[in-house]
Amino acid sequence: MMIDLHTHILPYVDDGASSLEEALAMLENAVLCGVKKLALTPHANVPDGNDNYYDEELATKFRQFSSCVKEAEIDIELIPGMEVFATSEVSRLMKQKKFLTLNCTRYLLLEFGFNESVPFTFSLVDELVEMGCIPLIAHPERYPYVQENPNIVFEWIRMGACTQLNKGSVLGHFGIKAGEVAMQLLQNDLVSVVASDAHDTKRRTTSMADAFDYISGAFSDEYARVLFCENPLRLLNDKELLSNGPMPI
Repeated sequence: MMIDLHTHILPYVDDGASSLEEALAMLENAVLCGVKKLALTPHANVPDGNDNYYDEELATKFRQFSSCVKEAEIDIELIPGMEVFATSEVSRLMKQKKFLTLNCTRYLLLEFGFNESVPFTFSLVDELVEMGCIPLIAHPERYPYVQENPNIVFEWIRMGACTQLNKGSVLGHFGIKAGEVAMQLLQNDLVSVVASDAHDTKRRTTSMADAFDYISGAFSDEYARVLFCENPLRLLNDKELLSNGPMPI
């Protein structure tokens, strides 16, 4: 039973699914590939972009989409969440309950800017951990500063964060460098979960099986199951995640 904790399937709210039909097709594909639980994580707090702060309007969109999925008889459990873009306002907005953590746990899916200041990332991780939140840092292998110095990820984890690798990175969909860094992070136990970060039905899809098979072959079936199944389930139950002990690169 695979669990996908990062998708842009909720229609009409960001750069993900552009229609209800596309959203349902993405879910059907996920089920075919063995995904049983899936988090809806629309972009939030994006400067000059998607605010998507949690309010009754967004809650209604979640409920309406869930009803459509039930009517379509798609056998998948939907999990509430959002991918929060990191700004200096995140801690304040967290206190105001503007963000949805994953399944209302301590875990917040957090995206850093691709040109962000590394000291700012450390400061924000520290602030959130002090508040009792656990940042789940989205696709660290794609950030240029992590590609230059992958040990930034080791520091984030040492501070109390965890990490989500994009399945497309290990399959070469985000370039050679992202693929190389993804493998380094996997080798050094610096990955907590793998997710699709799906946006559509053609390029960034909900298919997780190929990445599961790749990691199973490159490492072990047990390691793949931790990243795609066991740790995501533990996260949704607000438990500590499994790790053999992160190592610096």
